[in-house]
Amino acid sequence: MAIAWIAAIVLNRYEHDYEIRSSTGIQSYNFFVLVGSAIAVRTLSALPSTPASQHTLFYIYFGLACLSFIVESWPRGWTRVQRESGMNAYEKANIFSRYWFHYLLGTIRLGYKRPLQPEDIREMMPQRIKTRFSYKLLSKKWDQHVNRCNTKGTEPNLMLLTLGAYGTQWVPVLIYRTLASVLLFIAPELMSQLLAFTASYSNDVGAPVSLGILLSIGMFLTTLASALMEGQFNQLIMNMGIEARTALISMIYRKALKLSPSARQSETPGEICNHMSVDAERWSDALTLLPLWFSIPLEICIALWLLYNQIGWSALASLGTIIAVSPFQAWIAAFFTRAKDEKLEAMDNRIRLVNEVMAGIKIVKLYGWESSFMKRISRYREREMAILKKIGIAFSFMTITFSSLTLLMALFSFSIYATVGGPGGTQGVIDAQTIFVSITLFGLLNRPIGMLSHITGETMGLIVATKRIQRYLLAEELADSVEWVESPTTTNHDTSDLNNATAPVVVDITNGVFAWEKEGPQTETDKQRKYRENKEARRRRQEAKEAKSQGLPPPSPEPFELMDKKYEPTLKDIQLKVKKGNLAAIVGRVGQGKSSLFNAMIGDMYKRQGTVRIAGKVAYAPQQAWIINATLKDNILFDKAFDQERYDRIVFASGLEPDLKMLPAGDQTEI
Repeated sequence: MAIAWIAAIVLNRYEHDYEIRSSTGIQSYNFFVLVGSAIAVRTLSALPSTPASQHTLFYIYFGLACLSFIVESWPRGWTRVQRESGMNAYEKANIFSRYWFHYLLGTIRLGYKRPLQPEDIREMMPQRIKTRFSYKLLSKKWDQHVNRCNTKGTEPNLMLLTLGAYGTQWVPVLIYRTLASVLLFIAPELMSQLLAFTASYSNDVGAPVSLGILLSIGMFLTTLASALMEGQFNQLIMNMGIEARTALISMIYRKALKLSPSARQSETPGEICNHMSVDAERWSDALTLLPLWFSIPLEICIALWLLYNQIGWSALASLGTIIAVSPFQAWIAAFFTRAKDEKLEAMDNRIRLVNEVMAGIKIVKLYGWESSFMKRISRYREREMAILKKIGIAFSFMTITFSSLTLLMALFSFSIYATVGGPGGTQGVIDAQTIFVSITLFGLLNRPIGMLSHITGETMGLIVATKRIQRYLLAEELADSVEWVESPTTTNHDTSDLNNATAPVVVDITNGVFAWEKEGPQTETDKQRKYRENKEARRRRQEAKEAKSQGLPPPSPEPFELMDKKYEPTLKDIQLKVKKGNLAAIVGRVGQGKSSLFNAMIGDMYKRQGTVRIAGKVAYAPQQAWIINATLKDNILFDKAFDQERYDRIVFASGLEPDLKMLPAGDQTEI
């Protein structure tokens, strides 16, 4: 066996030159062998009649096990294969480094010396939490889910789909959460045994001292193991939260590029930003709490069972207290759902109004409507703050209730136990062991019960936010009305000649009919028309009433004939061919459809008739700013590779050189 161990150690050392990280299986095996051999050595030393040769062999065996464990755990990184590996720090870390988070030590030291930069931590976590991986997974499952629901005639459920998309990842999360909860309650039982061990010395014969040492070590190890399980649970569930958040943000952004004109009227840019910055952010915060709905009942049941072992049926008073507050818990959950929905609606209205004011700021200033719009914005803000105040009051009341619940449970349980908790309804015996262990269990019971208020609020907020994202993702999209083909080559013709008949066509619109609205109903009965007119009249009266209360002029009435005309196509009988190399200019007066024609080319309008064929890539630069929260240089590059010569040429061509000279930070100015 010694020869086998020595050979294994030598082979393991040669393996270091080619492996990126330690083998989890071999390292775990060496660890358990090390623990088992240590127990065997301890057992042999306790036996009086063990031969000395057997002691020697086991000591050699134990030493080889220690050496094998050290060799397998030794960090890699000195060979060329390991240095050139594209794996990040997390993927290179062995199982013990991951459990103890030792792989983060270098980053922590670097952060102590200087502020951390994005590139310092970019490659530390698993690849799957990056957007390009998380988006593909969730987007594919969402499309399949929507298609299945459309076939069955049911409503899609984004929340259940998102939770189910990470099905295999839930297994280790729930295992770690369960182990952390169970190990947490082993310490009170060991403490009970330790108190019994201490009490035994009041008698003539006390228990062996080694038992007390083992119990103390056991309390330390169970607490340590529970902390390790808790750390692994937090890391995995936070990774899942980040993965879900990045995937949803990417889906929201891509949906914004495909919204139909009618859907864009109901989804303003401010609301879309809210979906990304508020609603999607809920997943990274609330997902970490969802597994607690599984562990909290488990922890409460274990605590009540252990309390029953300590104080008997008097522990049922704790269960009765929990049942008594259950209706309050249900009412709070319904209140939070309703209040958070109202709060988000008020925030959307405020942001929509601010966007409208900013878009028409010139008209607002010319007519002197600043104070009126400020009053409207302030009214929405006051409503939003009033709802937040109600949520805060309810949350505070709920927190106080659940925090004091444990004290009430302990009071009722000890009172009943001290009065009639003994055998035959006699007074229960309250000694040091009963008091300390029960108080510890009540303290552990306080954790899950105290978390109920926070979990309830976060879960209700997540449900409301996910419904808003789902409603947005199900909004109408424009059909792909443009046929995109590859750009033709220019080897057989001269593109400098504008009249070259052999030049390929890159923009081809034939018999095009385009509109900003979907086609209206082909037939409408008198009853249907009367219902629509009455509904529109009620809407106008409501708008006029709101405008009057805010000091604004009433909206101008729109004849129903004009409303019907909005379904008419904006562009009719469009025939357009642009050859490669040609410079085409569209000239016309205001409102004659120049911008509509460009939108028809890129597929942003409803195509009712004809064909649109575009060859190659298209760059569309409307009078709208596409600005990202980054430096001016990053906005110019727009996620493209940096080329100094091309960058300088573009800055010169766009006339930005004088502006950059005026800025203190130049193109490094933050926008």
